[in-house]
Amino acid sequence: MVKVSYVPCPSCGNARSALASSCPFCGATELPDGAKKVAGIFTFNLEVGLPSVDQARERLVEKLRQLEDTGVQFVKVIHGYGSGGRGGAIKNALIADLQAGFYKTVENYFRGDDLLPGYSAYAQCTKLYPQLKTQLTKDIYGNPGITLLILHP
Repeated sequence: MVKVSYVPCPSCGNARSALASSCPFCGATELPDGAKKVAGIFTFNLEVGLPSVDQARERLVEKLRQLEDTGVQFVKVIHGYGSGGRGGAIKNALIADLQAGFYKTVENYFRGDDLLPGYSAYAQCTKLYPQLKTQLTKDIYGNPGITLLILHP
């Protein structure tokens, strides 16, 4: 779920979604100034349909490709924590892939279990990306089933 924000198109001036890859009025593909600042956090539920690790990886690669030309900079990936309570295979594979630099469009990431006010990861995250202070929702705080991805500008 994404809260859609609107910004003026730099070509025609009409209001267009900050996430749109082109203006529906004039077709301009140039991103409006500040689009990434107002776009918010895109939520991608990776565990829908209980995919295998390989299926989840393919779905995430495809979603990141789709988001490349939009105003999205922050992606909340819901990967679950695993039914055994020890961390799920999808989460472990995602973290390993992120550590290995597998996702080329990802600049940085923060595990939900590390994102709690008072934790150093939270302080680092909000210092590097101050707009997140008002956009992070309580469902991510300390949640081991979520990882926040920061995409390259």
